Amino acid sequence: MNNLVRNNWVAVARIRGQLHPTDGNCQGKSMTFKPKLMRAKQAAAYLSISKSLFYELVADGYLPKGNPLRKRCVVWRVDDLDHFVENDL
Repeated sequence: MNNLVRNNWVAVARIRGQLHPTDGNCQGKSMTFKPKLMRAKQAAAYLSISKSLFYELVADGYLPKGNPLRKRCVVWRVDDLDHFVENDL
């Protein structure tokens, strides 16, 4: 990827709030993005619980049901998971 394209891409990511400000201009560093959506395995790891406990909490209504993207692809919003950690624990 040439420098001009990379710098524009980094600028757009910063504007959208996807790039952490500590990354500087990302020269020689890996870029870090804050995800907005997570699959069940990622969400369980984010909450530091097992995937089976994650599904149990969803079934019991403690966690919100996921949002289906496709027939076999369900995602959870990170904001909803953060709200669960802050308020429901």
